[in-house]
Amino acid sequence: MALCGIKTRKPGQAPGTVEYVGERADEPVMIKVIDYDQQVLEEKELQSAEDCLPYRDSKHVSWINVTGLGDVKLLKGIGDHFQLHPLVIEDIANTTQRPKVEDYGDYIYIVVRMIYQDSNGDIFAEQVSVVLVLAKADVRIATLYQDTLVEPDLRGFGDELCQNLQATHSAVLSSTGRQHLLLRSPVLARSIRVRNPYVDPINLMQIEVLRRLRADRDDVEALDLLLRTMNGLAAALRNTG
Repeated sequence: MALCGIKTRKPGQAPGTVEYVGERADEPVMIKVIDYDQQVLEEKELQSAEDCLPYRDSKHVSWINVTGLGDVKLLKGIGDHFQLHPLVIEDIANTTQRPKVEDYGDYIYIVVRMIYQDSNGDIFAEQVSVVLVLAKADVRIATLYQDTLVEPDLRGFGDELCQNLQATHSAVLSSTGRQHLLLRSPVLARSIRVRNPYVDPINLMQIEVLRRLRADRDDVEALDLLLRTMNGLAAALRNTG
């Protein structure tokens, strides 16, 4: 069924059914990732949903941008990898959403309309969907990494990231009227509380190992410990969503 040239949903479909709704079903799909911290910047195009998986547990700030939403299978794959609610994937594929903010516990789903003008002077509105993950971020740990491993004159970028994270955290709580991010996800909140006493020491160990490796890149023992801490942290983050 089509209305004014826009593909619409079929009536009677179950909630969470992912189907593209919009005018640009044939638009080529492009996945681009920007992964960065105070010292590293990686920017590249990805070829599949599976290529996004390593960035799910990245210690850096990761932005994954998907342009072109006609490939429903790809959207479902990314949603599965990042454990997004089926209703979020359904709304992303439906480009006729109204602007809104929804709290899913450990992440926030935001829909906005981006207004732009083409070369002919015509005005268009394009839907932009943003999934913002906040619950796993820990400013305390980030600050420890920075204070130990980053030169004082290079810490401005990290300070700005932490300030922006805290400002975003406060804005989300204010807009949703909640006291903390995981108010609607008590099981996940408890999982993270139980996890942190075990994960924090691994972070501290990794900081020390990185300090040792910077002093001596041939320290085989330190390199082995670094790989072990990376595996431990990745497993802990994956097991808590």
